[in-house]
Amino acid sequence: MHMPIKFYLQIERKDGFLIKELKPFISKEGKIFSQDEKIFVPIDSDEKEVLDRLKKINKNLENIKIVEPSKVDAIKKQNTNERGNLKEILSNQFSESEIDKIKASYDIVGDIAIIEIDDEFLDKKDVIGEAILKANPHVKTVLMKKGKHEGVFRIQKYDFVKGIDKRETIHKENGVLLKLKVDEAYFSVRMGNERKRIVDQIKENEDVLVMFSGVGPYPIEIAKNSKVRVVYGVELNPNGHKYSYENKFLNKAWNFLPIQGDAKKVAQSFYSYSFGLKSSINPKELNKKINNEVNKGFAVIELALFHEDLLDNKDNPHNINQLIKTIDYLKSLGKNVFLHMPMPFKLEPFDEYLKELRALGKIAKEKQCLIIVHLPSKEVIRKSEQLQIVMKKYKDFFYYENLTQDNLLTNYNDFSGFKDLIKNVCVDISHLGLVFKDQNKVKEQIKLFNESFNTYFHLNNYSNNEDSVELDKGELDIKELLDDLTFGVVEVRNKDEFSPKEMINSFRWLSQQNKSFDRILMPLPKGAENFLDDALGLIKDNGIIHFYDFLHEKDFDKAIEKIDNACKNRGFNFEVIDFVKCGQHSPRTYRICVDFKVIKKK
Repeated sequence: MHMPIKFYLQIERKDGFLIKELKPFISKEGKIFSQDEKIFVPIDSDEKEVLDRLKKINKNLENIKIVEPSKVDAIKKQNTNERGNLKEILSNQFSESEIDKIKASYDIVGDIAIIEIDDEFLDKKDVIGEAILKANPHVKTVLMKKGKHEGVFRIQKYDFVKGIDKRETIHKENGVLLKLKVDEAYFSVRMGNERKRIVDQIKENEDVLVMFSGVGPYPIEIAKNSKVRVVYGVELNPNGHKYSYENKFLNKAWNFLPIQGDAKKVAQSFYSYSFGLKSSINPKELNKKINNEVNKGFAVIELALFHEDLLDNKDNPHNINQLIKTIDYLKSLGKNVFLHMPMPFKLEPFDEYLKELRALGKIAKEKQCLIIVHLPSKEVIRKSEQLQIVMKKYKDFFYYENLTQDNLLTNYNDFSGFKDLIKNVCVDISHLGLVFKDQNKVKEQIKLFNESFNTYFHLNNYSNNEDSVELDKGELDIKELLDDLTFGVVEVRNKDEFSPKEMINSFRWLSQQNKSFDRILMPLPKGAENFLDDALGLIKDNGIIHFYDFLHEKDFDKAIEKIDNACKNRGFNFEVIDFVKCGQHSPRTYRICVDFKVIKKK
């Protein structure tokens, strides 16, 4: 005779591996039931006996709750069509022995359900797919895994089962939206709780690097759900990077810079990726910048526009059609595109200036690029209701540049007076130098801008009253300022823009400088240990690294050994902060994360 259910144990979905440990205590009178990210396990044993068992396997009990059977019955009644009842729905169409064999768990990514079906049930995949659609009204597509993850990018192939035959979806997780094509980039929906765990650790004004960022779940969630100063995501897969870029705009995560490239190469010369170059749309000039001899893989490009670039004049090589083609081309290369609007101060009448702002705002929204804007005087901003309307409408897409004339916006106090209109600032280092003529004051201004606005930088120097000289030849110590900067372009003026020696010389100098981070994430499904040395070369003293691995439970110590060996090679010490099971990969094999602090100074 079966024992009645005494209570249900509520556990997190990510801790589903515990069900195996609970097997001796699970009641045969009930069925395991899941809702959202929670699993309810029916228990017929004493509460103390069960909890003692969990304590013996060193399980943190904070996320485990005791729930009365009546409450679970109420949840079931309210959610009879919810995910998790697949076997129950199929019970009228399959025998009891078949039901036991069917894999009842499946993932839902956006409105796509992803299932695994064993060969013996392939002839009934339509029935299973239809059951999933009935159980989850928001699901529009059911796909079946085909083989295993393949290739460098760990791509999973799928066969269509039921519903609408598509692969692209928008997945909601931890308050952000993630657009992706499930068969073009690696994405694990089961890591949602782990991503939240990491986000909750981010401290204010940290610089964070995600070494394998995929479609952007980690950096997007960090950018939107923490007080990070800036987060960078490096992704080798061009399709993953493409969606990462789209997700930046989808979530307006402006303090996130997606970088397409090999994490090892990016680590060797980080600033030559996070800072790019500036050019007009003239192919002769643009090709010189794109194909420069220092680094063709730079992530940011800024297009300096002429007034003609916004006009539909096919007889002029500078026209709106050429501009749109150039934006599309640069995005196909993986670049983050910024447009620098034409200088407005000689433009008459003022309505033409507003017209250009509106045109650029429309391009920003439609083509997913951002705009660098020169504003008129503070007095004009205050008096022009039309200008304020445009600024508010495109507040998310416009970066306003600090200038040098007293009646214009030149410093942090000027910008802070218009906080209701300004969200993003393009900080020109040379302009700050010309206004303050003092290294410490420039550094303080940069800090203030970073604390209150999303920032983007024009990286250049000044000499006497000359603007935009080479980085290592002016009066500011740019090297001393670098750690306070986020991302942007080298904006050094050239004597000949078709032979940009001055800009490329500065770009080369920048590529030789070292960047460091407060926190580095290494969420590579397999092989992250091959990048540990690169991460250690980028982390600050007492910085945190989150190292991921797949290991059998008897081999957990190997994760620590990998970290120990890498730190010894660098002459560093380390301190393990936490060791977390993030999910189960196969029987007794888990995805784990080791959070550890790097101690460089003895």
